[in-house]
Amino acid sequence: MKKTLILHDLSPSDAASFLPATSDEYLLFSATPTVRYCVGCFGCWIKMPGKCVIADRGAELVRPLSLCDEFIVISRMTFGGMSPDVKAVLDRSIGFLMPFFRYINGETHHTKRYDKTPGLRYLFYGDDMTAREKATAEKLAIANQLNLGFGNPSVEFYRTARECAEALDAQGAQTSSSDADAQERESAGAATDVSAATNVDANISAATDIGVTADVSAATDVSAATDIGAATDVGESGNARATENVSAPGSTHAKVALVNGSPKPGSSASKLILEALRQRLGPSSDCAVCNPAKQERGEIIHAIGGSDAIVFIFPLYVDGIPSQLLRLLDEARAEIADAAPGAKVYAVVNNGFYESRQNIPALEMMRHFTERAGLSWGGGIGVGAGAMTHATTIGRGPLKKLGRALDSLARDITNRATADDYTFEPSFPRFLYKAIAHSGWRRAARKNGLTAKQLYRR
Repeated sequence: MKKTLILHDLSPSDAASFLPATSDEYLLFSATPTVRYCVGCFGCWIKMPGKCVIADRGAELVRPLSLCDEFIVISRMTFGGMSPDVKAVLDRSIGFLMPFFRYINGETHHTKRYDKTPGLRYLFYGDDMTAREKATAEKLAIANQLNLGFGNPSVEFYRTARECAEALDAQGAQTSSSDADAQERESAGAATDVSAATNVDANISAATDIGVTADVSAATDVSAATDIGAATDVGESGNARATENVSAPGSTHAKVALVNGSPKPGSSASKLILEALRQRLGPSSDCAVCNPAKQERGEIIHAIGGSDAIVFIFPLYVDGIPSQLLRLLDEARAEIADAAPGAKVYAVVNNGFYESRQNIPALEMMRHFTERAGLSWGGGIGVGAGAMTHATTIGRGPLKKLGRALDSLARDITNRATADDYTFEPSFPRFLYKAIAHSGWRRAARKNGLTAKQLYRR
């Protein structure tokens, strides 16, 4: 019998009214009440393989995910991605995968823990979704498909949650194909099917398969480097950030809010990048540092108040913005805009995979947030192999490009300038990065009393 898992953020009354009843054929998983956000501890990989170590209902999705033939996500559209509630559940489910890397279409992705290849279907709802947000959602779906090892995804857009659920019922989720390729579906409203429209092999860069997690600190021990990396420019500049629209050239002082979006309680790649940027801003800027994982919203809004620039620095989690940062952006958007109405927004996103372009949808989401907040986008940086910040000084050896990018970003912030988005890899061989990461995961497992074989536990 075909099994369908439905993850949703509908209210209990709406879910009871027009979602299929739970049975042997269906399993409903509600993203509300909100589960605790992922703290980036990697316990689901190196302590309790396949299971989140945080003991709440957020740890319960992996098992049904491993058994389903089709995975359906119903979510409110949030900046081109999922709602904070849905995102929190998915962030907590990375134990569905293993920490080791494999190559798909020439890019690094996590190895599958389970053999099944479920179908994947997204139903987004919202009465004011923009065309750009829809395009980002389609990229995100393809990224999830590649990284989670699912079949080609379909993405559909509806005005309300009720329309979304009614479309699910009308199209007969129980009749969807259980093989790797999602079948064609009749349109019930404004629906977009990207499974047929997107050739992943030919358009992998544009589709942007993003990484599941960013801070692989336990897995990285880099001692050698060769200058072979190549930069990838997201904007229209050649091999460097192109600055334009300088509103206050020669400005000598700026108030800057540096937002550390990493949920890690200790050191993280995001924190190291933030500190490197703060050093480069120097005495010409008054910097306030805050972290949504550690501070109340009021403290963060106070720190942002009156800023000329707000810089969000965060890791990539399940192909997007970590849920605790996403919640702040979603719930406090108006407060942020009121606190710093003239601020330019910048973002630095790092991932644990090698390819920096996997950060592009997250940068797009930050652009969408900026637009909805009525603020000005200053530019974004996508950093590949962010875990190397734990082993090498930023600005030296393999991380020379990161140092130069932060130099340029500091100038842009000081001058209130806008620059093209920019992504780049470290000057370090990809095959060696992969080998070191695998060795690091095995070493971390041994420290926790596990054998390398137990990392593959199902």
